Amino acid sequence: MAAQGHFERQSVNRPPLFDGEDYTYWKTRMKFFLQGLDYQIWSIIEEGDLLVTNEKDKWTEDDKKKISLNYKAKSILCCSLSKKEFNRISACKSTMEMWEKLRITYEGTDKVKETRIDILVTQYERFQMQSGETITQMHSRFTDITNGLAVLGKTYEMGDMVRKNLRSLPASWTPKVMAIEEANDLKRMSLEKLIGSLMAHEINMERLGESSSRKKHSNALKTSVAEGEAIIGKAQEVLEEVAEAAVAADVPVEQEDQHPAVAPIVQEQQQEVVSSEIVMDQAAAAAEVRAEESVVTGSQIENIHQDNIELVMRVSEAIIPTTVVASVLRNVLESIPSTQGEPEMSSELVADVVASGHTDDVVMEDAPIEG
Repeated sequence: MAAQGHFERQSVNRPPLFDGEDYTYWKTRMKFFLQGLDYQIWSIIEEGDLLVTNEKDKWTEDDKKKISLNYKAKSILCCSLSKKEFNRISACKSTMEMWEKLRITYEGTDKVKETRIDILVTQYERFQMQSGETITQMHSRFTDITNGLAVLGKTYEMGDMVRKNLRSLPASWTPKVMAIEEANDLKRMSLEKLIGSLMAHEINMERLGESSSRKKHSNALKTSVAEGEAIIGKAQEVLEEVAEAAVAADVPVEQEDQHPAVAPIVQEQQQEVVSSEIVMDQAAAAAEVRAEESVVTGSQIENIHQDNIELVMRVSEAIIPTTVVASVLRNVLESIPSTQGEPEMSSELVADVVASGHTDDVVMEDAPIEG
């Protein structure tokens, strides 16, 4: 509606203005205005003009009053219309004819009216509370449907509308619906009372939801703090183990420059805190590979490369007790078969030499010399 009409229809002394928009709203307000002003005027619009049988020169006071009411009703109706709408009904002779023409123009004929009723009835039957919708919003949509049907002449009993609202609620409202059905007579319960009860329950649900959310957030925060403390404690334990491993290894810095192959192994042991058993397995595996190659070529233990022996000795000195290295070498040497009949080096001698930390006295006969 126009802004001017909006201000005019706020006065109880002026009829609501209709400019061609929202006819149903204007029609309802116009009906209330006329009934409040003078109910006989509304009767003139609904039933027709008051009849006067006497000639004009023989009018009585009662006849003049009837004629005045007829024109008053016509004047009020015309004052409530914009110029465009007034031109639409200006040729009508009676107030009832004006009103009916406006109704047919905006509500349609009886066939159109029935079609609109069918559409609204379908909406009423399929009515459900939408996801994320509040009780107030749901009630507003429901009221629009029932008011539209009422204007078209289709109405429902109050008990039917109450039950329809209860059936439209989602499954999460089932306990509340059952409580209302048990505590009230739905045939006598008003729709306003039902909506009020549902709104109160909705507020309680929101309050409990906020409380539960705050509790979950607090528990999650406590869990995060505990996990953080556990991680810090674990990191401290790892650092302590690394420090202990570094102290136990006691490898000089100069060895990193002299033997690049040994330094990365020591560093890896210090950072990842690998147990001495893993290093022992690696040394044994390397020796076994050399042993297999020796069997294939028919060579003796002297064919094991001198650099490999020195590497094993230096690694064992850095991170493995000499007794463990001696035991590993003893097992490896005993597993290598002799193919030339030459006397093998005694495993006890190897153990003694390794235990003493000197290898200068062991002579590797016929060992190949590189470079």
